[in-house]
Amino acid sequence: MGRRRARSDLCLLKGYDKAAPIGGLFDQADVLPTLVSLAGKPGAQLAEFFPKTTYIDGVDQSGMLLADNGQSARRERIYTFNQYFAMIRIDEFKYIWTAEIQNGFFQRGDWGGFSGPVAVDTGGGAAVNLYTNPKEDAPAGIRHIPMSVPLASAAGWYMKELIKYPPQFKIGVLNNNPPIYDLIPKMKGAMERVQEEIREEKYPRPQ
Repeated sequence: MGRRRARSDLCLLKGYDKAAPIGGLFDQADVLPTLVSLAGKPGAQLAEFFPKTTYIDGVDQSGMLLADNGQSARRERIYTFNQYFAMIRIDEFKYIWTAEIQNGFFQRGDWGGFSGPVAVDTGGGAAVNLYTNPKEDAPAGIRHIPMSVPLASAAGWYMKELIKYPPQFKIGVLNNNPPIYDLIPKMKGAMERVQEEIREEKYPRPQ
């Protein structure tokens, strides 16, 4: 989550020497486009190596590494949890609408993750300020209501991307949200109705 920090050491170029640590938002997805850029294929040229059906969410961070006082090229980051698009971060603010309540079932034992209930709806103001509250144990959404506008806008953009490039799940988790045994028959019925309407438009019934 937002409070987690990781140190990464990159051996970039011969003669490269930047002793000062670099701080900024750098996602694991940024490693690929950054290294490919440093190898001579910056920006959109990365797409030459992948089919059009492959979605690349990383951004080129070579400027952050090479420039004096380089800044991160990334302002936002999405968070996923199992099959859910769960949270989004812009700068120091993180907006949450799906999360696990880790001790919701069990009050003792090993409940460090994936053993609690999942909340998929919130009151709309579940947000934290990672700079002033890195432990994420106090809400900041009501205090910083204007920040909800760019957060919701960025989340909406990502949701459109997820529709165009559906997630590929490698591990299935049983759940009832939505109940798949209820959803599939409804989807099947809806598709049959659409197909029937298309047939009637092409081949109208005689009057």
